[in-house]
Amino acid sequence: MDGIAAERLAFPRGIDRNRPLHGLMFLSHGRTACHWLVAALNTHPAFNCSLSLLGLPVFGEARWQTPTRRARILAAYMRRREPMGPDAYFAALRWLRPARFQANVHKFSVSSLLGYQARGKARRRYAVVNLVRHPFARIESLAAKSAKDFVRQGHPDTPRQLSNYHATVGGAPFQARFGDLLAGLDVSLDDPHTMGFLAALHMVTVEVGELAQPFLHVPMERLTADRAYFRALLLAMTDGAVAVDDGFLDHVFAQDAIDRMTTAPAQGPDAIAAGWPAWKRRLWQRLDTTLDASTAYASVGYRLA
Repeated sequence: MDGIAAERLAFPRGIDRNRPLHGLMFLSHGRTACHWLVAALNTHPAFNCSLSLLGLPVFGEARWQTPTRRARILAAYMRRREPMGPDAYFAALRWLRPARFQANVHKFSVSSLLGYQARGKARRRYAVVNLVRHPFARIESLAAKSAKDFVRQGHPDTPRQLSNYHATVGGAPFQARFGDLLAGLDVSLDDPHTMGFLAALHMVTVEVGELAQPFLHVPMERLTADRAYFRALLLAMTDGAVAVDDGFLDHVFAQDAIDRMTTAPAQGPDAIAAGWPAWKRRLWQRLDTTLDASTAYASVGYRLA
């Protein structure tokens, strides 16, 4: 399929490709055009695509916004006391809204998917890609989103998210790598932008290891700009069974045709890094030195200044 081998997308590895396709997974740690992709897929009649960790359908027909539908969806998830693995999750999606292809963006990451596989919860056949983004842009995007969300008076997610960020930054893995640098910083760990930056830095340390896994790692920047690549990817993921015509692509790539997040950095990655204060540059240099992040990201086409 235009240079994208469908076999490379198959999960679990070596599974019989004659088995029915249970779902399409776009793995991600977020800030990789997830909203854009979900909205795009849900404008195509062959797809039902959900978003993020809860996996609730968020775009599409108005019927999803009715109280009865919301109650039914939430009840399906609240009945379970443990996170759904892929097999059960995609079965639930099919029950909620039948479609030819069930898809999800950003519920699973490379690490979580491999964990579910080890626990026997990912035995069906899937087509899987891992969405990535230039780390400088991703770090700043998450920091900007944190600042934007948390400054809202009474934002309901603020206490939980800040608590999560503090747990990440105070955790043993982060402290072992960056603790000595953090101890000398004159920055407030209660500042949302700072905490967003540090949490994103930790996320990048996880992603660097995941880039070595044998998945197709798809740069967000190419996915959202290259019509031919977008078409080839959908054809490969669906075994060539979906029509990806010019009308659909015109809509997907039309400016303002579908939702886009508004926290994308205005500058390119090189300008972002050049504008970082010294403490951010020191933290990044520590990460790059200890994990060889530059080489890992170069393997998927990114040049890190």
